[in-house]
Amino acid sequence: MQIYLNPCPMCGSDDSELVTPAYLKNKKRCDFQEIRICRTCGLVYKNPNIPELTGFEYDIGSWGDGKEFGERLSGVASVLSQQIKTNLKEIIEIGPGPGWLAKEIHEKWPDARMTLFEPAVEVARIAKKNVPGAAVIPATFDESGWPGVADLVLMCGVDYLLPNIRRTMRKVWLSMADDGVIYIERNVFVESESFVWLPIQTQYDLIGVNSMMSTWFNFEQYREWLKMFFYLLSWWEYTVGGSTIHGFLCRKRQDPVNYWAGKSWYRENKLSLSRLQDDPDPEQPMCKPWYRRMIEGSTHKGG
Repeated sequence: MQIYLNPCPMCGSDDSELVTPAYLKNKKRCDFQEIRICRTCGLVYKNPNIPELTGFEYDIGSWGDGKEFGERLSGVASVLSQQIKTNLKEIIEIGPGPGWLAKEIHEKWPDARMTLFEPAVEVARIAKKNVPGAAVIPATFDESGWPGVADLVLMCGVDYLLPNIRRTMRKVWLSMADDGVIYIERNVFVESESFVWLPIQTQYDLIGVNSMMSTWFNFEQYREWLKMFFYLLSWWEYTVGGSTIHGFLCRKRQDPVNYWAGKSWYRENKLSLSRLQDDPDPEQPMCKPWYRRMIEGSTHKGG
């Protein structure tokens, strides 16, 4: 069993306080994992992080019929093709799901080599069908040992699932060309009002719906986190299923910042957490009936 005992991924501090025990897939609170807030910079994160305890995997049902996600990612590919003018030779996507974005990107840069890292094996098979010209690796990026140098990295809605986000982000940075760019999306923030299709009203809604989640920045804090590894070229936002998704296009820094030593978001993030209702029974979180039926009807919905 792999256990990640992480200092704060943003500032490196070990000075943190308990927010709540982490939740498991069965909605019970975990005896071993905790959600903590850093007293130094204010990041909310899971520590320790023990992926095998979550009992959680993505499957093809996690994306519904694909119509909404497909339209969204087609638009993303169009924006990226307008903003990235260089000839790309090597593209990787970390967590491509069924490969919808990769398919659109491959059409924009048909001569580029494309490698997709999708740890859910059944989903990886579908990605291979959708993007037959790509190399699809049924593993996480950390597990892969990929030796290439990427001109473009795609990470859409996956970095909050990384059990050690700092370690993986540094590995991504090392795997990029000197002038490489990365497009990264996130809709999971400590002040979020909803994830895709899911309102956030309780601690469980924010922290427990997807038991793989590991970090909750606020939006301003997240931009500063990205600047530790990359130069922020542009960012934009759009809405899907009631969830505001933020996309960031960044260029690789020549030297990453070791740890952030600037503003603390402790007060802001504590206030964001205080708006949430406590769950009276952690095994029966407060939620509307349609919401409960939806999250219990599939391996994963939203987030």
